[in-house]
Amino acid sequence: MRWVGVRTYGIYLWHVIPLMLFLPLISDSYGARKLLFGLIGASLGVLAGIASYRYIERPFLAMKVRVDQIGRTRTVRSGEVP
Repeated sequence: MRWVGVRTYGIYLWHVIPLMLFLPLISDSYGARKLLFGLIGASLGVLAGIASYRYIERPFLAMKVRVDQIGRTRTVRSGEVP
């Protein structure tokens, strides 16, 4: 559940683009073919969200931690109480 939870925001942001690309195919299809195109579009949206977490969100989160650690180190060195 945690794995899905941390990637949910990226999935939410990116799922629309693949679905919009598949929308003409989905609209013109019926039955199992319509379901298949919908599942492919949704799957691509989930994959885009997972890639977004890995290559965009995680590096920024790591940078945030490093900047916070630098700020704490400077505060301690200057004699201020953190």
